[in-house]
Amino acid sequence: MTNKTKLALTLNFLLLLPITITGKKKSFELPIKIPISLSGNFAEIRKNHFHSGIDIRTQGKRGFPIYSIDSGYISRIKIQSGGYGNAIYINHYNGLTSVYAHLDRLSDTLKRIAEKKQYEKESFEIDLSFHENEITIKRDELIGFSGNSGSSGGPHLHFEMRDSKTQNPLDPILFFPIIKDNIAPSFNNLYIYNTKNQLFNRSGVYKLHKKGSKYYSNQNLIKVPKDFALGVEMYDHTNESRSRNGIKETKVYFDNKLFFTLKIDSFSFSKTRYANCVIDYFQKEKYKRNVYRTHILPNNLLNIYKTENNGIITLNDYNSHIIKFVTTDSHGNTSTLETTIKRSDSFSSTKTNQILSWNQDYSLDANEYNISINKKSLYNNTKFDMSIFYDKKTEFPILHFATYQSIFHKPFNILYDISDSTKIDFSKVIWCSVNKNGKLNETIKTRIVKNKIIGESRETGYFTMKIDTTAPIIKVLNIDNKKYLSKKRICAIIKDDISGVKSYNGYINNQWVLFKYDAKKNLLTYNFDDKITEDNSEKTVSIYVSDYCGNINVKTTKFIY
Repeated sequence: MTNKTKLALTLNFLLLLPITITGKKKSFELPIKIPISLSGNFAEIRKNHFHSGIDIRTQGKRGFPIYSIDSGYISRIKIQSGGYGNAIYINHYNGLTSVYAHLDRLSDTLKRIAEKKQYEKESFEIDLSFHENEITIKRDELIGFSGNSGSSGGPHLHFEMRDSKTQNPLDPILFFPIIKDNIAPSFNNLYIYNTKNQLFNRSGVYKLHKKGSKYYSNQNLIKVPKDFALGVEMYDHTNESRSRNGIKETKVYFDNKLFFTLKIDSFSFSKTRYANCVIDYFQKEKYKRNVYRTHILPNNLLNIYKTENNGIITLNDYNSHIIKFVTTDSHGNTSTLETTIKRSDSFSSTKTNQILSWNQDYSLDANEYNISINKKSLYNNTKFDMSIFYDKKTEFPILHFATYQSIFHKPFNILYDISDSTKIDFSKVIWCSVNKNGKLNETIKTRIVKNKIIGESRETGYFTMKIDTTAPIIKVLNIDNKKYLSKKRICAIIKDDISGVKSYNGYINNQWVLFKYDAKKNLLTYNFDDKITEDNSEKTVSIYVSDYCGNINVKTTKFIY
């Protein structure tokens, strides 16, 4: 064995170890002391992003103690009503950062630090950064308790490993081989795409079945266009879990020659939205299917691929050819799919009218409305429809704008000229996504620039504007003009039916107090602290809530505690 061969083998072996960047530690403590069951894995495709960690089930409960996986220091505490909710970031002394998200609450020490800053800033939502010597943490030290805060859909711990320098997330399983998994990935369906005019239209879907240790198509011979690309619906599975998770790596062979590899060990948050073009987005959106494209769309800037001709296959003959997929998870479990393809000239070509190019600017008019699209906003070329109609239930016309087989990476703008409008206060108008009957789905980002009111969206569909002159609703639940309060907290429901809640503040006797906001439940909660005393005096509570159209509501009530 040559020295060069020995070196290569050593490097490969080191890459398999659960070590950190500098190699100072070879293992970590688990962040939670219960049997590990995963409901989500690293880099699986979520709506508009890659999942940046693993989701650890907490038996449907909140309140399990969460521990630091290693010694280090708190580098960040972020508290917000959405997103990660209550989250802690710990920098370790080996170039790695661990992240613990959706916590129910922080440890007493960290809670005191966070609440001090919240009162200083008079804000529930905070994003705090710390230097190395400010808050040191020991290995296996309690830092908080598991929960369901932020945009979490149920109690669990979202856990991440990151490169401290770049903040790029890494696959946590590489550092925790103690999390067992001996279940191989599975295949469901094979998709064929006609790549003519860079439209990537689906031209066939084939059911797959398992025979022995391999998967095969339900058709012995699959007919394909001259120029085509492939997609395969596939999932990873883990022990103690029924979840269908994302895949780690897949390789595609054409007549036993490797021509495409997709492998995700890390990614940049700045490029996470490109997850939408790693899969067939419309299959994900409509049917919840993870169909991974084994080709690269023209405006896909991810560096997770190795391929020839961007994964597009051109057949210049009418012979039969073998396609083989080999898919591997983070634990090395592997599944294989084989099928035979042959060129056919029976596929119809797509008409080229009403097509948007991904690499071109557009200004599209629809009566009073205009849609502005910057080049490289789409991932590939797409057919589109655009129309406008009127409904007595809406103040403004409804615009329908739809694309097919591509979605928007960058937002497009919808513009309406207000220079001649004198009867409407457009500071109270907001762009909305609606259903075809004009019923509100959600509001979209709205701004007024040079006599234009502009709506910004990445999602196509139905759009109109709505006038919002109604202040948010405030409903105090347990203290409304009650003489005595036995409970040690105040709860209120706040919501706004059109433009949405923008800001909220609560005061007792004109002094700001910390009301915590759970956006999922529209719930404001103030747990009594040292800002309020049990002196049997009458106290005044005031809650202020504003929406995105500048409407403000104030609820004031009294109690004795």
